Amino acid sequence: MHVESVVMKSMVRGIIIDNLDAVLLMKMSFPWFGVPVWIAPGGGLEERETPVQAHERYFVVRTERFTPDIDGLEEQELTWFRGFRWWSIDELLGSSEPTSPESLPSLIAQVTTKLGR
Repeated sequence: MHVESVVMKSMVRGIIIDNLDAVLLMKMSFPWFGVPVWIAPGGGLEERETPVQAHERYFVVRTERFTPDIDGLEEQELTWFRGFRWWSIDELLGSSEPTSPESLPSLIAQVTTKLGR
């Protein structure tokens, strides 16, 4: 696939865990990966915003399960978006579906263990 222009920017991703210990991920078809990948939701840093400040806007440790929406996605991101899914930790660890980073399932498992899963 030919990519004419892609604007790369700093991102902050959060791990969103619901009351049933499931984690919310979004599936994206970024052209540079070649296959759709599951990623943690997040967003770009605003002008003059530090990663810590962005973390406060995007990172949620625990929440009731909700239906996510795509209102915050930019036009280009909408073309790559393939969907949301709540994953149990066991489903995520046992899945062969690609994630970015590849270590995402084990990172999420570590976080939930520290939170008292």
